[in-house]
Order: sequence, then C-alpha cells, then structure tokens
Amino acid sequence: MLKRVRILAILAAAAIPLALSITPAHAADTLDPIYFQNQWNDKCADLPNYGAPAVDAPVTQYTCNTTTSDNQIWYMQPTRVVNGFQLYRFQLYKGGQCMDLPNYGSDSAGTHVEVHACASNPAADNQEWYLSYVSNAALGGQSYLGSGYEVINYQDGFCLDVSGWAGNFSDGANNLPLTVYPCYDSTWGNNGYDDHVWDLDAVYLP
Repeated sequence: MLKRVRILAILAAAAIPLALSITPAHAADTLDPIYFQNQWNDKCADLPNYGAPAVDAPVTQYTCNTTTSDNQIWYMQPTRVVNGFQLYRFQLYKGGQCMDLPNYGSDSAGTHVEVHACASNPAADNQEWYLSYVSNAALGGQSYLGSGYEVINYQDGFCLDVSGWAGNFSDGANNLPLTVYPCYDSTWGNNGYDDHVWDLDAVYLP
C-alpha cells in the first residue's frame, strides 16, 4: 500500500511569505515521488490512460488515483537556484518524461502543458518550474486542503492552470487540459487565484 505524506509539511511553515524561496537544503527532501492535487476542484494532474504516455502527450486533470497503476505520480527534481529561487523539473514516474511546454522559450497564456523527453540541460528548455506559497487565509479559507502552491514556469512566469474557470465551476470536469496562465487577478474566483493553487503530496512507493 502506498504511503502518502503532505509535502507542505516539508516545504512550508506558517510564517513563510507568499513569494517562496526554497533553499537547496529543502530540495534534498523532495526527491520522493509526488502528485499534484488541485486545491479548488480536488482533481489531480494526470496523463490519459494508464501506461507510459507518448511524446508530447497532453497533461490533463482527472479524479485522483495516486497508485502505481495510474500515471499521476511525478518525481520532483531540483535543477538549479536562480535569484534565490529553487527551480525544479517534474518527471513522470511512468515513462520518465518531463512536464514540458512546446518549443524552448516562453509560451503564450493558454498554452497546453505536455510531457517530453527530459532535457539534458534543463536551463536550455522550458521544463523548469518554481513554487510560490499561498496560505489558506489568502484563499479566503475556501480550500479544504489548506494552503498550497502556485507552480510557475520559469521561462514565461505563468502558472500551472486548469482550462476553465473557478468562478463558474467550468474547471471541474475530468480530462480538462492543463495549461499555463497568468497567476492572479483580483476579479477571478477563489479569491483571485482561480484554479492555480496545488497541493503537492509525497508518495512513498513500496
């Protein structure tokens, strides 16, 4: 049976500010597999079907099934520290491909997230991400999961997003694609954070 532990307990404490800076010392604690659970709609980052995905397969959301029978488990791998921020890449447990955006530079808002072969030099691709802590208070106490993280692509500064909107609940269905999108707007639902806040839970495999 899989053992699951909230990685928030590893990466955050109540006093950590919104703009999270993760040190290399913390990064050493994040080598175990994780899954992404959306704070707003309770769904998990997923690859369609159950086997190893094809190159450029889309990352979607689906009802959480964080066992080795599905492909919702990722390795969180520290790459480098830039301007005080620890960067990571996320490598899929099944198939070994990395969470990726098309091409190599910054991408426009709404670009679909996919998986691709992990770059030998992460700095030359757009497979690097960093985390920004969001407290439950900032979310207006609306998230039953508590506090969470924005997962931000380093190349374009956009957040990992679910297609659709929290404000009208159009983002809750299975198989919706994950995209990148601006992180915050005070007019959006979920206290302006839309569906851009994620819970990162460690999964210790047997």
